[in-house]
Amino acid sequence: MLPAQQLTQQIAALPLNDERQFCDFIALAARLAALGDFTQIERAPVLAKNLNVNLEHALMAHSRQGVVVLSEKSGADLVAALIGAQDFFCLMETSAIEIPENARLSLQGFIDEAADAMIDCIALEALQEFAAAYPLPDAFRLPAVFNPITNIELTLLAASAEPRKTIELSWGRVKRTVPELAHAMAFVSKPTDSLKEYYKRSHVEIDVPGEGMHRLSRRLEEDWRVVFSIEQNDGRSAEIESVRLGVLPSQRLNPTRWVVEISPFGKSACLAALDQALVIRFESGTRLKML
Repeated sequence: MLPAQQLTQQIAALPLNDERQFCDFIALAARLAALGDFTQIERAPVLAKNLNVNLEHALMAHSRQGVVVLSEKSGADLVAALIGAQDFFCLMETSAIEIPENARLSLQGFIDEAADAMIDCIALEALQEFAAAYPLPDAFRLPAVFNPITNIELTLLAASAEPRKTIELSWGRVKRTVPELAHAMAFVSKPTDSLKEYYKRSHVEIDVPGEGMHRLSRRLEEDWRVVFSIEQNDGRSAEIESVRLGVLPSQRLNPTRWVVEISPFGKSACLAALDQALVIRFESGTRLKML
């Protein structure tokens, strides 16, 4: 059976009752679109409406869960997450449907995380079987799936290349925590002044090994956007590949500023997001976690 025919049958057999199942549908439909058949993915907007699914929220929630699995799981769960990242890469590249900007950023974070997934030989075999079963065009192939590097290969590479460093630093001690401030937020739609003051940091100087001295700032805005400023001490923009707050991806506003949209997730989720680490990936491969 041809790959496109197999996917069409899988899609026809999917139950479609909730947000999770809708995301399963989109993933397979996007893979099918990459193979040249857009008939299923074009159903997505109408299907979302019929199921009362918010497309932006569904894709963002799915992306967040995917990032968690890629960073914490192994075996079959890891393989499924990598294939999921591959499918949503197809969704992004085919441009078959309009994807809200926040969802697009979340999907990109999911896809970027797949590039760093640590796989073993069993996972490698499963990915090779997937690649053989679904020979996607080169433009739609995610390297983490079609050309993965195993843990063994990474060990061998480490003999000639310095491994990625993860550095953990602190924003500094605070008098109050988010949970303590949450009570005051119970009936407020916007961040209170006390919450904004709690979260604000200005020009925190840190020495990142191999990267030099940097200044970091953060603030919480009225619309639940978190803005980070990251620059070298001499004012030059830092050589940064990506920035995220926990598992939430950021959007780069200019060479020294990034913003994370947390408003789509509801108030309790917003408060939880504020307690997550700021994760900065430098172009050199070094990662900085600000806790």
